[in-house]
Amino acid sequence: MVKIDIQEQLAEALLQAQTALKEFSEGKNDDDVTIDDFEEMIVDELNEESILVSDERIIAVAEWVVTCIEDNGVHISTAIEESIESSIDELMNDY
Repeated sequence: MVKIDIQEQLAEALLQAQTALKEFSEGKNDDDVTIDDFEEMIVDELNEESILVSDERIIAVAEWVVTCIEDNGVHISTAIEESIESSIDELMNDY
């Protein structure tokens, strides 16, 4: 049941990210990103930064990705990297 909730939150964040990208006319390359792809990209980046993966961290990053795209017009993969790199201390300590 918890996994479904996580998937719903990821789906909502991904939709918001893709919508924000379209506002920058940059969304065509990220239209085919699935929820599973989105989660996998976040998990891979957390692992690369040696941050323990948890549902809470995945959702936090997904939500930050939307803000990053809205603010900067970057693609999803870049937004994931930037969101994690700029929030490492918060991710390690608060989640």
